[in-house]
Amino acid sequence: MISLATARERWTSFLGSFVAVALGVAVVTMSALVLLSDGTGVPRRLAGAPVLVQSPAGEQTGGVFTENPPWAPERAEELRSELGRLPGVDTAVADRSFYAQAAGSEQRRGSGRATPGRPRYSPRTD
Repeated sequence: MISLATARERWTSFLGSFVAVALGVAVVTMSALVLLSDGTGVPRRLAGAPVLVQSPAGEQTGGVFTENPPWAPERAEELRSELGRLPGVDTAVADRSFYAQAAGSEQRRGSGRATPGRPRYSPRTD
């Protein structure tokens, strides 16, 4: 009964607490939505591939999320040739992505794939 009487007498404080909790829930929900909106989906350029092989995860230090380090070019070529020899594999392609940013540009990724009309190790737009 005391709590009901307190809520009745101090309804503004009760309402303020309710609004604060509701806004806190909204902020956390929106933050989670923004963080998860990009997701871990497959890039458009790889969407048609039935199988993808990714390099082993790098070491996570201090709670910082880093990208997986790419394989060395020799190791990538070795894996590509091994996968290409498997039965049922039509084509195996090594794709080395790396961080690259031209001065004054928003582009932040590079790609090592050779594409007709584009030189090897060029900034990509996808």
